[in-house]
Amino acid sequence: MRGRRGGSGLGSAVFAIGTPLDPTLQNTVTRGVVSATRIIDGFNFIQSDVPVTQGSSGGPLLDEKVVVVGITHSVIDPAKGSSLNFFIPIGDALDFLGLEAAP
Repeated sequence: MRGRRGGSGLGSAVFAIGTPLDPTLQNTVTRGVVSATRIIDGFNFIQSDVPVTQGSSGGPLLDEKVVVVGITHSVIDPAKGSSLNFFIPIGDALDFLGLEAAP
């Protein structure tokens, strides 16, 4: 998979791939949109309504061209009336790791 710095724009379709709750459910794909970009505790995040469940942290967030734009980080508890999920922008993750995106 390729990675793209800059992320997707507000309202853009995004897709999360994960392993919700059980390894036999690996490679589950869900679709949503980019709701916002946020700074939380000094870190950048992509906010999206794409459904993500426990066990999917670390999975990729893809744009419509199947380019990685983020990494699944956290979910606001749906029991609290929200289905917001947060993703680390891929450019920030690459910078932190000292890596470059593949062309």
